[in-house]
Amino acid sequence: MPLVVALNMWQQHVRAWITFRRSERLGIALLVLLVGLTWLIPILFSRPQSFEEVYRITAVQIDSAVHILQSQQNRPRDAKKFPSRSGSSFQPRAPRVELDINEADSAAWERLPGIGEKLSSRIVRYRERLGGFVAAEQVKEVYGLRDSVFLVLSDRLVVKPGFVPKRLLLNAVDYPSLRRHPYVSHELAKALLAYRKAHVRFSSTHELFELVVADSADIKRLLPYVKID
Repeated sequence: MPLVVALNMWQQHVRAWITFRRSERLGIALLVLLVGLTWLIPILFSRPQSFEEVYRITAVQIDSAVHILQSQQNRPRDAKKFPSRSGSSFQPRAPRVELDINEADSAAWERLPGIGEKLSSRIVRYRERLGGFVAAEQVKEVYGLRDSVFLVLSDRLVVKPGFVPKRLLLNAVDYPSLRRHPYVSHELAKALLAYRKAHVRFSSTHELFELVVADSADIKRLLPYVKID
């Protein structure tokens, strides 16, 4: 008996939840109808769009694209542009052209990347005052030459073996000639002349290290450009 009562109560609760009034059933029907119309109207009144309309491409543009594709497919493959490493048409990359920094004129310098007309002329003038480059690193001493440009060019700049720069005769050179050299300051020129006057003459280039106005690094840099006559 208690079980029957419980079942009846459960049925009453279920009917209360799932039973709709007439107005509610009418609202649900209208909602279903609106959803159906929303889905059917675009299908009934729309027309199929062509490929051109969808992507906004004209027929002339399509014909032009087809013509380009056909011409590229029929064009023979250029062996120079697409070399085969296994075939005979492969050509290794040509080595970089080296520049003799003591023989190159301003036009040859200007052809290098990062070297303009003014800088190329400045390099040549500095080389003439110096008496020639004994090492490629000396090019960095030219005013206006950036380190980044030198790094790009460093593997192209060479000094031929056996190159001998122009040298200053220590026992005959005068003050103006000394001062024209980039490595000789006013103090060093005066000290050289004073030492020569006191000792009559230089007997060895190693005597330059006795000059107190210059450190050993400056003297070592100058040594390739002086000699005893």
